Order: sequence, then C-alpha cells, then structure tokens
Amino acid sequence: MECLKQSGNGEKYRRCMLQNYTLVPSLGVSYGEVMEWKDLSSACCYLQAVYCIARRDMKGFRRAVRRAAEGTDEKAEEVYLNLLYMDPEETLEDWLEQLESYGKRNGRARIYYMIGNSCSFLCGIRDLSGLFCVLKKEERRRARIWKEYLGEEEWAFYLLAQMEYYFEINRQDDIEDENWRYLFTVRTGENWQKDLAKLSLLYMLRESYSGERTADAIEQQKKILRWEDHPLCRKSMEAVMSVYSLQGEGREQVLRWIYDMRSESVLEINEENYLVLWYLAKCYVHLNQYEKAEPILQRLLPCFQNYHSTRFQAEALFLLALVNREEGKKNQSLRYVIESFVITGNFRYVRFYTTYGICGCETLDEYAAWMSTNFQEGWRQKKKYNYGNVLRMPEADYIETFRRLARKSRKYYHELPQETDEKLTMMEMIMLQNISLGMTNAQMCRELNLKLPTVKGHLYSLYKKLGVNSRVQALVKGREKGLLQ
Repeated sequence: MECLKQSGNGEKYRRCMLQNYTLVPSLGVSYGEVMEWKDLSSACCYLQAVYCIARRDMKGFRRAVRRAAEGTDEKAEEVYLNLLYMDPEETLEDWLEQLESYGKRNGRARIYYMIGNSCSFLCGIRDLSGLFCVLKKEERRRARIWKEYLGEEEWAFYLLAQMEYYFEINRQDDIEDENWRYLFTVRTGENWQKDLAKLSLLYMLRESYSGERTADAIEQQKKILRWEDHPLCRKSMEAVMSVYSLQGEGREQVLRWIYDMRSESVLEINEENYLVLWYLAKCYVHLNQYEKAEPILQRLLPCFQNYHSTRFQAEALFLLALVNREEGKKNQSLRYVIESFVITGNFRYVRFYTTYGICGCETLDEYAAWMSTNFQEGWRQKKKYNYGNVLRMPEADYIETFRRLARKSRKYYHELPQETDEKLTMMEMIMLQNISLGMTNAQMCRELNLKLPTVKGHLYSLYKKLGVNSRVQALVKGREKGLLQ
C-alpha cells in the first residue's frame, strides 16, 4: 500500500485498498483519502466507518453504517455485522442475535477488527464482559453461538477474552486447558495489537503464576513485538511494560519512559494514543504524582463512557477516587468510588481494585464502611458459605473479597521504595536525569519550558534532599542510591 501510494498510481492504490479492506485498519497506515471516495461498495463503507470510529467521528460512522445496511454486494451482510460489532450503541445481546440470524442464513462470519489499538482481549473495539458475567448455562449458550457462527481466529479471541475476565474476577481455577493452550501457543502472522494484548495478559498471569513457563512466554512475546516496525507498536509496548515494571525493579525505566512521554499528555485523545495516555495516568498514580494523573483521567473518562468500555471506565473512576482522596477531597473520592461500582455492576470486577497499594486499600475500606452504614438492612456476610465465585455473592461478601485481596496484594503493588531519606518528586528526578546528561540550567529551561528561577528552585530542593552541594556530588549520590545507572 505504501509503495503504491508513493508511486502516485491512484487507481491501483484504490483497488489494492478495496481488495484488502479487511486488513487495512490493522496495518497502522494512513488511509484518510478513503473519506473522499464516492464509492457505495461495502468495502468502502467499512473502511470509512472504521476510519471515523478511530477518530471519534460518530456522525461519519453512522452514515457509513446506514450505507452498509443498504448494500447489495456479496459482502454487504458481513460488513454490516462487523459495523454493528463496533457500534457502542448496539448491545452485546442484540449483536449475538444478529450473528445467529446471519449464521443460519450464510454460515460462518468473520470479524475483521476485534481489538483496535487496545491491549486487551476483553476490552478491545467492544467490551466483552457481558459474555461471561452470566449464569453458567447462559454463558455456554453465548459461547455456542460464538463458536458455531464465527471462525477459529474469533474463537481464539473469545478464549483469551474469557481468560482475561476470569483473571479479573479472581476465577483463575475455572480456566480450562483450551484457554491455556491458546495463550502459550506462539502464533506467527498475528497483527501486533493481538501480540501486545497477549503480552499484557501474560503480565497479568505472572502475578499468580510466576514460573519459568510464564517468564519464557513473556520474553517470547516481547521478542515478537520488537520485530514490529510500527512506531505505535513500540510506544504501546513501552507503555504496557512500564506499568508492570512498577512491580519489580524497573523504577528508573519507568521514570525515563514518563519523561519521554511528557508531551503526549497534552495531545487530543484518539484511537492511536489513548492506550499510551491510559498507562501514563496509571504510572502517575503508582508514583503518587496525582496532580499529573488527574487531567489525563478526566479527558479519558468521556472516551471510555461514550464507547462503552466498561472495564476501563470503572478503573478510571476508581483512579480518580484515589487522586481526590490524596488531595484531601474525601467526599468527591467517595462519589467516584460509588460511580465505579455502579459501572462495575453485574460484571463484578475484582483485580484492578486490588492493585493500588495502601491508598487503594484505605479507599476500599472507606467505601465498605459507607455501604455498611447506609445499607444496614441485609448487610450481613455469610463468611462460611462457599459461593464459588464473586458473581454469585451478595454485595457484602463481594466487597469483603476484594478488600481481603487488596490487603494481600499490597506487597506487589506498593508505592515505590524510597531510596532517599526524603522522597524525590518527579521534577526533581527529571532534574537529576538532566544533570547526568550534562545539561546546563539554560538548556533545562528550554527543554522543560520553565523559567530560570523555577529550575534553580527544583535543583535547590534536589540538593537538599540528597544532602549535597554540587552537581558532581548529586551524580555520585544518585548513583549510590540507585537513582541513576
């Protein structure tokens, strides 16, 4: 496509794009010229719809969907089914009915673009939590429809999404051998978004199963992704690795990544950068940089809400609760926690609530206290009763479950250890990094867009906390304490 585009042969380029319309959105290439085409074919409608939804242009998306619904070529029905899959206003139950109806008439369908630029099988272009948060009989019915009327690739996607959801609600023991086989099977020819989602799932797995097999699989996925030449892939991979590095010895790597990404936080949110911004906000929260996390979260929240990304929306609300709590806004914090659990609803997410250390534990404790005070009637826990999983538990037992897990996992998701007697702020760490690069005060002013007195103030604070009087001493002390390589 790139070669044809550069050759200037517009007709061949157009023909190539329309012949390969199912692949184009996953290639990571620019194809904005499709919006100028006066073409009523199903292929053109599909490309225009995906281009619009990636840029949050819902009016344009709706126009393309209407044209696709009126299509008469051989792929019209399948294209329309794909666009309904991407439509945030189409419920999952209604879409499964559409799929079953299509399958009975035409046989198996394909879903061309399931993950988008997400790194989650569960919450890609569509949040699939609704497939799994139901009674076992209904879950089997939905799985049957999915497997019977979609292909092998879609079934693999289903199994990995199910695995991710089971991890999310603490049902690892219910994961079957078929799911594990798909996770640990190295598949060549996947698009990088799926490889990245598998890497993220493996990192999630590492928290419970930290053996050699998991470690080897993580390294294999990283190796596959490093061969990918697309800049968005590299940026997204670094984002995922940075968050999970907070559990280990990756503090300096995280700080370096955040420093490199500082300009991203002011960009307009779109399909290509929301993942990086999401992980940037999560890193800021883990690093106690709440004032930097809050504006990003406030901008991401409408995006998750409008596109019905339930899993991400619930976590973003919880993060805003942590931010407001640390800023002393207890009432606002409680409001965000309540909203988060309202969004979670029957999905009964557990895991992400347990991954934010002491602040997360105390926020959950305050929510539990508020619930027990305001809903005293029926607020009784049956601690000796085995419900099997959180989907069957009364509210009180569900809340007690993630509180217990949050306390247990604090050792994995603690605040970063303080290597100095007094914790350095993010700006002081940046100053130390700049000193190690040999930058002058004037260069720091230009690089950070700060005035000279502000830079000197941060340097003074850095020297004071390290107990030094010069740049050379700061470098020596920084290396001694592991703050610099």
